[in-house]
Amino acid sequence: MIVSEAEKATTLVNSLPSNHPPTMQAAMLISPEGFGINEESVTDNQYIQAKETVDLEVAHRQHANLARTIRGLGLPVVTFPGRQGEPDGVFGNNVFATTPSRFIIGRMFHPSRQRESTRDDVRHYFQNLLGRPLYDLSDTDAAAELTGALVVDRAKNFGICGMSNRATEAGSKNMHQAFGLNLTLNSHLKESEYHTNVVLAILAGKLSIVAPSAFETEDVRVFLASAYDKRVVELDDTQPGTFAANCIAVTPNDVLMSQNGLDSLRPDQLSTIEGAGLKLHGVDVSEFEKAGGSLRCLVTEIF
Repeated sequence: MIVSEAEKATTLVNSLPSNHPPTMQAAMLISPEGFGINEESVTDNQYIQAKETVDLEVAHRQHANLARTIRGLGLPVVTFPGRQGEPDGVFGNNVFATTPSRFIIGRMFHPSRQRESTRDDVRHYFQNLLGRPLYDLSDTDAAAELTGALVVDRAKNFGICGMSNRATEAGSKNMHQAFGLNLTLNSHLKESEYHTNVVLAILAGKLSIVAPSAFETEDVRVFLASAYDKRVVELDDTQPGTFAANCIAVTPNDVLMSQNGLDSLRPDQLSTIEGAGLKLHGVDVSEFEKAGGSLRCLVTEIF
């Protein structure tokens, strides 16, 4: 069911069993060949540091360290090479996603990113090697930028979709069906925001990190308070720019966050996260943050 009111969503979510794997089984990354600042994305992504220059050598080192960190926590990592002409291609989670039974391709809003969804190598890997049936949204007319726009609690199988030009109502419906969700709460992002996962994270079904001021209404804040009780970390207005909410649980107990985001957290916020049984690991991805995305954007989950 797709709803747009916190009251209805709250009633529904509290009846959902937590009986799905909460975190991924492996990770997919796309390396920084061709990486840069996408001039088309500058028009609707306030987090892009448009005056900065990307250092590709540093980006490659940071990307390799991210892969090592994930492997060090016990997860396999498959890495595909970036392609020239796809400056945002490293942010593969906007384009590709999985469930335990599906490989999903999203519909990108900007034409400069729609080429990413045509990659034969990624399609071959999931369809032919892993045997995942394809659920392809790339040939629809509705923007649906997958786990950039839709933040999913995998344990209870529900999502929160931040409505924007990156996720229309039709796109939310398409993603709800593609992921096979029990529930989706649609909530409009402020005009200044572009992706939900920059201002909201759900970590292993245990805790949420959110910037309430990023949403047009209080619906998401009210919903999270009910779904996670006291296990909600609310960011102040300065913290979204550090990408503190753009983090991901890679195991039921381990969370990766950009070093900039980790450094911005207050002691009380750290205490809430640790109190939920989660250990934070900071990873420097500052070169990618120049392009308006951070650690969560770099990781495509394989369930």
